[in-house]
Amino acid sequence: MSVCQLPGLFDGCCFYLHGEFEPPTPPRDDLVRLVTLGGGVVLQREPTVDMISQSAVSVPYHAELTSSLANCSHFVVSTDVRDVTLVTGGRLGRVPPLWIMTCIAEFRLVDTFSV
Repeated sequence: MSVCQLPGLFDGCCFYLHGEFEPPTPPRDDLVRLVTLGGGVVLQREPTVDMISQSAVSVPYHAELTSSLANCSHFVVSTDVRDVTLVTGGRLGRVPPLWIMTCIAEFRLVDTFSV
């Protein structure tokens, strides 16, 4: 019996959780747990495009090659965001907290999402 072990859903992705997460948004601790269980890294400082060096960038395995997120490796999760927004260069994205839940439900990085 062969078992195919794919990388975690958020493998190669870094996340910064910005702001307060109040109901109906999942609590910050739950989001951190979901990201880390999916293989993602939680950052302590908000990333900027200038901080993301080419050597630190990886390609997310679970983003479709034709997706706008194919080269996005850093995400700022914020309740102020309604949809996936890419910052210049496409290496950094701003996403709402429920985007994480949608990605988990579909087991892929979705490139468009509306709350």
